[in-house]
Amino acid sequence: MATIASTESYNITLVNTSSSGVQGLGYTGSPHITSNGRYVVFWSFANNLVSNDTNGSDIFVKDLVTGITTRVTTNSSGVEHNGMVWNSWQTPISDDGRFVVFASDASNLAPDDTNGVLDIYLKDLVTGLTTRLTNGFDGSQANGERADPSITPDGRYVLFSSAASNLVPGDNNGAWDTFVKDLATGVTTRVSTPNGIAGDITPDGRYVVFLSSSSDTKFVGQIFVRDLAGR
Repeated sequence: MATIASTESYNITLVNTSSSGVQGLGYTGSPHITSNGRYVVFWSFANNLVSNDTNGSDIFVKDLVTGITTRVTTNSSGVEHNGMVWNSWQTPISDDGRFVVFASDASNLAPDDTNGVLDIYLKDLVTGLTTRLTNGFDGSQANGERADPSITPDGRYVLFSSAASNLVPGDNNGAWDTFVKDLATGVTTRVSTPNGIAGDITPDGRYVVFLSSSSDTKFVGQIFVRDLAGR
C-alpha cells in the first residue's frame, strides 16, 4: 500500500505546561477551551505546573496568549485544597477566562465546610475568591452530593446536578435534580421535576436540557428541555 505524505503544516501547542514552558509530570485530562480559543482548563496530577503544589490533583487554566498557567483549585487565600477535585465534562469556564466551576469534597475551600460531600465551587481568577455555590436555601450546608457543573459563556449561570434536598424549598422527591444558579441574583432554580441529571444550558440561561427517568415506565432515560423564561 502506498504511503501518502502530507504537505500540510500544523501549528500545535502543548498546553499542560508551567508558565515557564516546563511539561507537566503527571496524568492530565478533561480539557476544555473557550470559544475564542484563548483559555484552556484541564485537570492534572502534575505537581510541577505551579509552585508549592503538594496535594495531588488540581484544575488549571492555561492562557494561550500570555502562556501563564494558573491553579484554580485553591481557597480565597491561595491555600491548596485538602481533598479531591473533579473537572466537569461540560463547559466549566467562562469565555473571558475569569470564572471556573468545579466539584470538590475538600473541607478547606470555603469557611465552615463540614458536610463531607461534593460541593460546587466558583473560582474568580481575577479576585482570587473561591465561593461555594451549593448552599441550602436557608443558608445551611447542602445535605447531598453535587456534580457536573457548567457555566454559561458570560459567567452568569451555573448548571449542576445534586442529590441534596435543601437547595430549594419543597424538594422531597429523594432523587437527583438539575439546578441553575443565577450568580447575578443568587437565586437557585430547580429545573427538573421530579428528577433529572444536568445536560447543557444555552448561553442566555433560558433553556436547559436534562436526562430524566421520571415519566419512563421502562426505566430508560428520557431527554427533556426546560424553558426558564419567567422563572
